[in-house]
This record gives sequence, structure tokens and C-alpha cells, in this order.
Amino acid sequence: MTRQGFRNQINKILREKTAGYHTDQFWTPINEAFQALRNIGIEVTITNTWYDQDERWNPIRKTWQIEIPFGDKKPLHGVIIAAGAGTIAEPLATYDVVAYVS
Repeated sequence: MTRQGFRNQINKILREKTAGYHTDQFWTPINEAFQALRNIGIEVTITNTWYDQDERWNPIRKTWQIEIPFGDKKPLHGVIIAAGAGTIAEPLATYDVVAYVS
């Protein structure tokens, strides 16, 4: 498979699993995306995670940086961002996800 084809396959799964708004507290769509990739033999390594906060120190976004091996060539790198779409008091009570590898 070409690098572009591999990237397209991964991005399709990420899009299918994370589209829409989510209201769970366990990052279920992100975990389901990782599991779907593992189920077809694609190993995902989380290289970094962090929360961004507003001026009152409330978390408003969580970011994951990921790496996916591509044979013996340079790995693919990606980002997953769960951005708060909830209330001012609880921005992450509802969240929207953007996820891609490049």
C-alpha cells in the first residue's frame, strides 16, 4: 500500500469513529477509533496528551498526538483534538472531535 493510501485508510476510520458531538466522560469515540485501527493491525502510539484551559483554568480542549508506524519508513504523525462544545461552566460536557494523520 502506498503512504497516501495508508493515510487515507486511517483518516477514514478516524472520521467514521469520531464524527459528531459526544457527551461521555471517557473519550469513547477516540478509544473506539484506536481499537478499530488495532483490529486491522494498525498500532497507534500516543506520544503526548494535554488539556488546554480557559482563563479560569477550566479545561476546554484535550489534544492527543499520535504516531503510526509505516513499515521501515518514516511514521505517520497525527493529532486528535476534542474541543469543548458544552456550557461555560462545563465546556467538555459535550465535545466535538477533529482527528487526522499526515
